[in-house]
Amino acid sequence: MQTNRASEQAYRATVQLPSFLDLPAELRNAIYNLVIEHRVINVHAKRSKYPPHSAASNRSAILHVNRQMHSESVLLLYFKTTFAFTCKDDTLAVLDHQVLEHIQAIRSIQLSIFNGMKMFGDMYGKRIRSLTHEVFQSLERMPGLTGIELVEMSRSPPTDHMLGNNLEVLSRNISTWRPEIQITARHPDGKWIVAL
Repeated sequence: MQTNRASEQAYRATVQLPSFLDLPAELRNAIYNLVIEHRVINVHAKRSKYPPHSAASNRSAILHVNRQMHSESVLLLYFKTTFAFTCKDDTLAVLDHQVLEHIQAIRSIQLSIFNGMKMFGDMYGKRIRSLTHEVFQSLERMPGLTGIELVEMSRSPPTDHMLGNNLEVLSRNISTWRPEIQITARHPDGKWIVAL
């Protein structure tokens, strides 16, 4: 029994097992794709009145293993994540502090809105801003964007006349600018969802 253990330890000492980085790039990319899952990250500016989003999950821990793994997988994280914004300041703070390549990899965002026309977090400030202008200002910096989900915080039903009209105008403006973007609106608790 003792001899078997000694020979096993000697074998392990002489045989070097391949590391993850020795695998072909295609296989590493397939593993990154399995490990990094789609998720929603709530984004808040540094001085936001909202609490910071929860710490990154273990699904993105692979980015912190070493520099090579980070550089190989970071764009996939941006590609598979939906970034949820509540106000214009949060949106611009994130865009101003990210590498251009990362911003261009963003495919999906979520905007918290109120009555289909204002960013929810901006309506309590001194200046109430028009959502249409703010959306276009941010969207221009995300050329890879393919989907926008509008979370209607007023909790009004989509059949509400004012809300329906505002959502239709907003959707039409976005579609005129970028027709390939899929737009949906939904209740914050998921009680209704509408493709626009």
